Amino acid sequence: MFETIRLIADHFAQLPRVRAAAIIGSQASMPDQHPSDWDMWVFCRQPRPREETIDALWSGHLCPPLLRGMYIRRGRLRVSGTPVACDVWEIEKARRCLDQVLLDADPHPDFAPSFAGADCPEVMCHDIQTCQILYDHEGFLEQWKDQLATYPQPFRAALLGGVLFEARYRLKDLRRGCELPDVPLFHTGLSQLCLCLLRMIYAINERYFPGLKRSLAGTSGMSRLPTLFASRIDQLLSASLSPDRSSSLLADARQLTVDVAMQSLELGGDVRRIVIEKGLNDWPDLDPLSLAPHHP
Repeated sequence: MFETIRLIADHFAQLPRVRAAAIIGSQASMPDQHPSDWDMWVFCRQPRPREETIDALWSGHLCPPLLRGMYIRRGRLRVSGTPVACDVWEIEKARRCLDQVLLDADPHPDFAPSFAGADCPEVMCHDIQTCQILYDHEGFLEQWKDQLATYPQPFRAALLGGVLFEARYRLKDLRRGCELPDVPLFHTGLSQLCLCLLRMIYAINERYFPGLKRSLAGTSGMSRLPTLFASRIDQLLSASLSPDRSSSLLADARQLTVDVAMQSLELGGDVRRIVIEKGLNDWPDLDPLSLAPHHP
């Protein structure tokens, strides 16, 4: 299968505006442990709408006969029964996204890659850090990997404060779901809250959040975790929802959020504490999230 991926990459490499290609995702970081589909990034110099770029790349006259007819749509292929996703990045856009993480310490840059499923800049950082480079004509992928080797501390502090603030919104959704009662609203808020907590835990442990797939399993072996964190997340997400059960689940979710916030504050540093406490208590339309144990 890798030979076919290499053939696809070699086809793209012959097009003048394509400067780099890489395998990302589980096949790049853990190919032996997690057999999966294949995900590939292609980096271009000329900015164009995504579908148009993929169409132009795939339908080029250089496309080898073996690959003709494999293109399905939206960058999705199926080779020997295995799905292959090909996403095209304009190099300067990718560079701006990374600069916001590495230089500006902005936890919510203005991009949401389609593969992430959420506005998580850490996902792109994770994929670049763990990618397997197929070719890199200008050397920028190797440079980015080196830059991401050390987790940027200003970005971590800003992310923890920003995502903690978002977690308070999700707790508000849970409370509203209890009051109505509205089980779908409660379920949606609970899932989004767990995503926030996972993003925070990865940042606390100086790891880039890899996206939803296997993110909970990825916390295994982390040194900075609230007690029984993984099992508590699992219990929240697997609990059967009903109006009678919602109140106790809300209390459990709130306490786990407090525990993750406490873990953030234990990192130390006056600036970090100010940012995180702002995430806990800022904005009057949300209840302040006290770090004292909560008893509903």
